Amino acid sequence: MDREAIVNRIGAEYHTVNVEHEWSYIADAGNKETLLTRLGDAAYNKILSLGDGALHFLLDIRFVCGNTAILIETKQKATEADSKQLACYCMEEHALHPEHNVVGILADIQGDHISVWKNQIDDAHFLKDETALQKIAPSGSTQEYLCLFVVHTFNFLSLAFQPQHRHCLFGDNHSLALITVYKLIQAYG
Repeated sequence: MDREAIVNRIGAEYHTVNVEHEWSYIADAGNKETLLTRLGDAAYNKILSLGDGALHFLLDIRFVCGNTAILIETKQKATEADSKQLACYCMEEHALHPEHNVVGILADIQGDHISVWKNQIDDAHFLKDETALQKIAPSGSTQEYLCLFVVHTFNFLSLAFQPQHRHCLFGDNHSLALITVYKLIQAYG
Protein backbone atom coordinates (compact mmCIF):
# COMPACT_ATOMS: atom_id res chain seq x y z
CA MET A 1 0.00 0.00 0.00
CA ASP A 2 1.52 3.33 -1.01
CA ARG A 3 1.20 6.64 0.85
CA GLU A 4 -1.61 7.95 -1.36
CA ALA A 5 -3.69 4.82 -0.71
CA ILE A 6 -3.09 5.19 3.03
CA VAL A 7 -4.19 8.84 2.98
CA ASN A 8 -7.32 8.00 0.99
CA ARG A 9 -8.19 5.06 3.24
CA ILE A 10 -7.90 6.94 6.53
CA GLY A 11 -9.35 10.24 5.30
CA ALA A 12 -7.67 12.78 3.03
CA GLU A 13 -9.64 15.63 4.62
CA TYR A 14 -7.82 15.00 7.94
CA HIS A 15 -4.35 14.66 6.42
CA THR A 16 -2.02 17.40 7.67
CA VAL A 17 1.31 18.43 6.12
CA ASN A 18 3.64 21.31 6.87
CA VAL A 19 6.74 20.46 4.81
CA GLU A 20 6.12 19.29 1.24
CA HIS A 21 4.22 15.98 1.68
CA GLU A 22 5.25 15.21 5.27
CA TRP A 23 4.94 16.50 8.83
CA SER A 24 7.91 18.17 10.52
CA TYR A 25 7.81 18.49 14.28
CA ILE A 26 10.55 21.14 14.07
CA ALA A 27 8.35 23.20 11.73
CA ASP A 28 5.38 22.57 14.03
CA ALA A 29 7.34 23.87 17.03
CA GLY A 30 8.80 26.77 15.07
CA ASN A 31 12.41 25.66 15.48
CA LYS A 32 14.52 22.84 16.93
CA GLU A 33 15.21 24.66 20.21
CA THR A 34 11.49 25.09 20.90
CA LEU A 35 10.87 21.42 20.13
CA LEU A 36 13.61 20.38 22.56
CA THR A 37 12.27 22.74 25.24
CA ARG A 38 8.73 21.38 24.86
CA LEU A 39 10.03 17.80 24.99
CA GLY A 40 11.98 18.44 28.17
CA ASP A 41 15.19 16.71 29.22
CA ALA A 42 13.59 13.42 30.31
CA ALA A 43 11.72 12.84 27.04
CA TYR A 44 14.68 13.98 24.95
CA ASN A 45 17.03 11.60 26.79
CA LYS A 46 14.51 8.78 26.32
CA ILE A 47 14.37 9.53 22.59
CA LEU A 48 18.15 9.43 22.36
CA SER A 49 18.25 6.10 24.21
CA LEU A 50 15.67 4.45 21.94
CA GLY A 51 17.88 3.47 19.09
CA ASP A 52 20.25 5.30 16.84
CA GLY A 53 20.65 8.31 19.15
CA ALA A 54 19.03 10.69 16.66
CA LEU A 55 16.13 13.06 17.08
CA HIS A 56 13.70 12.04 14.35
CA PHE A 57 11.34 14.83 13.43
CA LEU A 58 10.06 14.22 9.87
CA LEU A 59 6.97 11.98 10.00
CA ASP A 60 5.68 10.41 6.78
CA ILE A 61 1.91 10.84 7.29
CA ARG A 62 -0.13 12.63 9.97
CA PHE A 63 -3.89 12.98 10.38
CA VAL A 64 -5.76 15.08 12.94
CA CYS A 65 -9.46 14.97 13.73
CA GLY A 66 -10.63 16.76 16.86
CA ASN A 67 -8.25 15.70 19.61
CA THR A 68 -7.02 12.54 17.89
CA ALA A 69 -3.82 12.37 15.86
CA ILE A 70 -2.79 9.41 13.73
CA LEU A 71 0.94 9.16 13.08
CA ILE A 72 2.09 6.84 10.32
CA GLU A 73 5.63 5.89 9.46
CA THR A 74 5.94 3.89 6.25
CA LYS A 75 8.79 1.49 5.56
CA GLN A 76 9.64 -0.97 2.80
CA LYS A 77 10.19 -3.64 5.44
CA ALA A 78 9.53 -2.48 9.00
CA THR A 79 11.92 -3.37 11.82
CA GLU A 80 12.05 -2.83 15.59
CA ALA A 81 14.27 0.21 15.00
CA ASP A 82 11.44 1.73 12.95
CA SER A 83 9.03 1.34 15.88
CA LYS A 84 11.54 3.28 18.00
CA GLN A 85 11.49 6.03 15.39
CA LEU A 86 7.68 6.08 15.61
CA ALA A 87 7.99 6.29 19.43
CA CYS A 88 10.04 9.46 18.93
CA TYR A 89 7.24 11.01 16.84
CA CYS A 90 4.66 9.99 19.43
CA MET A 91 6.59 11.78 22.19
CA GLU A 92 6.98 14.86 20.00
CA GLU A 93 3.24 14.87 19.25
CA HIS A 94 2.41 14.67 22.97
CA ALA A 95 4.94 17.42 23.77
CA LEU A 96 3.57 19.85 21.19
CA HIS A 97 -0.08 18.80 21.38
CA PRO A 98 -0.71 17.41 24.89
CA GLU A 99 -4.46 17.40 24.25
CA HIS A 100 -4.09 14.82 21.47
CA ASN A 101 -4.81 11.16 21.79
CA VAL A 102 -2.34 9.42 19.50
CA VAL A 103 -2.59 6.35 17.31
CA GLY A 104 0.84 5.30 16.06
CA ILE A 105 1.01 3.11 12.98
CA LEU A 106 4.05 1.48 11.45
CA ALA A 107 3.08 0.52 7.90
CA ASP A 108 5.12 -2.07 6.03
CA ILE A 109 4.27 -1.01 2.49
CA GLN A 110 6.03 -3.95 0.90
CA GLY A 111 3.74 -6.50 2.52
CA ASP A 112 0.72 -4.34 3.50
CA HIS A 113 1.30 -5.25 7.17
CA ILE A 114 0.62 -2.66 9.89
CA SER A 115 1.45 -2.45 13.58
CA VAL A 116 -0.72 -0.16 15.69
CA TRP A 117 -0.23 1.39 19.14
CA LYS A 118 -2.45 3.58 21.29
CA ASN A 119 -0.83 6.70 22.84
CA GLN A 120 2.62 5.12 23.41
CA ILE A 121 4.83 2.87 21.34
CA ASP A 122 5.54 -0.03 23.67
CA ASP A 123 4.34 -3.57 24.32
CA ALA A 124 1.67 -2.49 26.81
CA HIS A 125 0.01 -0.20 24.24
CA PHE A 126 0.32 -2.44 21.19
CA LEU A 127 -3.05 -3.23 19.57
CA LYS A 128 -2.53 -6.74 18.22
CA ASP A 129 -6.05 -7.00 16.81
CA GLU A 130 -5.58 -3.96 14.54
CA THR A 131 -4.49 -5.51 11.25
CA ALA A 132 -6.07 -3.25 8.64
CA LEU A 133 -6.17 0.51 8.21
CA GLN A 134 -9.41 2.13 9.35
CA LYS A 135 -10.99 5.51 8.71
CA ILE A 136 -10.19 8.18 11.28
CA ALA A 137 -13.76 9.46 11.66
CA PRO A 138 -16.73 7.23 12.46
CA SER A 139 -19.17 6.26 9.79
CA GLY A 140 -21.39 4.24 12.10
CA SER A 141 -18.93 1.42 12.77
CA THR A 142 -16.93 0.88 15.95
CA GLN A 143 -13.77 0.13 14.00
CA GLU A 144 -12.56 3.67 13.45
CA TYR A 145 -9.59 5.15 15.27
CA LEU A 146 -11.59 7.79 17.15
CA CYS A 147 -13.53 4.98 18.81
CA LEU A 148 -10.34 3.89 20.59
CA PHE A 149 -10.66 7.00 22.74
CA VAL A 150 -14.38 7.81 23.02
CA VAL A 151 -14.98 6.31 26.46
CA HIS A 152 -11.61 7.47 27.79
CA THR A 153 -11.88 11.06 26.60
CA PHE A 154 -12.91 13.25 29.52
CA ASN A 155 -14.20 16.11 27.39
CA PHE A 156 -16.04 13.91 24.89
CA LEU A 157 -19.46 15.34 25.76
CA SER A 158 -18.29 18.92 25.31
CA LEU A 159 -16.76 17.96 21.95
CA ALA A 160 -19.99 16.31 20.86
CA PHE A 161 -21.87 19.58 21.36
CA GLN A 162 -19.34 21.72 19.48
CA PRO A 163 -20.22 21.85 15.75
CA GLN A 164 -16.59 22.13 14.64
CA HIS A 165 -15.76 18.79 16.36
CA ARG A 166 -19.05 16.92 15.92
CA HIS A 167 -18.23 15.92 12.34
CA CYS A 168 -14.92 14.40 13.44
CA LEU A 169 -16.73 12.32 16.03
CA PHE A 170 -19.84 11.27 14.12
CA GLY A 171 -19.54 12.25 10.46
CA ASP A 172 -22.86 13.52 9.17
CA ASN A 173 -24.85 11.13 11.35
CA HIS A 174 -26.39 13.53 13.90
CA SER A 175 -28.73 10.81 15.18
CA LEU A 176 -25.71 8.68 16.09
CA ALA A 177 -24.28 11.70 17.93
CA LEU A 178 -27.40 12.14 20.04
CA ILE A 179 -27.77 8.44 20.76
CA THR A 180 -24.12 8.15 21.78
CA VAL A 181 -24.29 11.17 24.08
CA TYR A 182 -27.53 9.85 25.63
CA LYS A 183 -25.98 6.42 26.27
CA LEU A 184 -22.84 7.98 27.80
CA ILE A 185 -24.95 10.12 30.11
CA GLN A 186 -26.92 7.02 31.15
CA ALA A 187 -23.78 4.98 31.72
CA TYR A 188 -21.62 7.56 33.47
CA GLY A 189 -24.10 10.03 34.92
